[in-house]
Amino acid sequence: MSTRAGTSIRVFALVLAPVILFLAGWLRFAGIEQTVPRHVDEGLHLYETTKLIGVGRALAQTAAYWRANPPTTVPRLDLTPAQRAHVELLGRTGPDLQYARPLFNLAIALVSLWVGLSPWVGSFTSALAGVLCVLACGLLARRWLGPGPALVAMVFLATSPLHVYYSRTTFADVSAMFWFLLAMRVYAGDGRCRALLAGVLFGAALATSPRMLYQALL
Repeated sequence: MSTRAGTSIRVFALVLAPVILFLAGWLRFAGIEQTVPRHVDEGLHLYETTKLIGVGRALAQTAAYWRANPPTTVPRLDLTPAQRAHVELLGRTGPDLQYARPLFNLAIALVSLWVGLSPWVGSFTSALAGVLCVLACGLLARRWLGPGPALVAMVFLATSPLHVYYSRTTFADVSAMFWFLLAMRVYAGDGRCRALLAGVLFGAALATSPRMLYQALL
């Protein structure tokens, strides 16, 4: 009887889990194109994203030109006094934007190749990470508690007002949470390299938002 009940729960979970993910996506993506940055941090992320896109395009154009016209000598870099002073300043102080979350900005840049560069591309990236968070939470809860509690956890996270809110902003927290949940799921699994892979994923969470360090301490 217990085996039959366990099978019924697993089948029910397989049917209901896609419905929960659909609900999570609807709550996060509905009207996403109407969202605009309202906080200075969101604007900074979009600013860094445009810089990454510009650098990527410049490197691609340069590589294409050098393939067509291979240089015979090392090109000389002539800097104006103002440019040289700027380079020296960066060498002493680091990047001009200390707030940067490199992996989150890179994720926005990659998503912009799909949906285009717009004021809401950062919110779209967070919304996508929000749905993936629900999936990762379900996988982790299923590993620890079983399919039934996993569905409950997915429902709570999918409909959490706070999680939905941050999933519709250009903040890095939701994306970092996805990497953190994925790291925990990998560590809770089997395999000889699970600790190493979990460490890499947790490093991705920190590169997305250093605030994930507080989660590890908890």
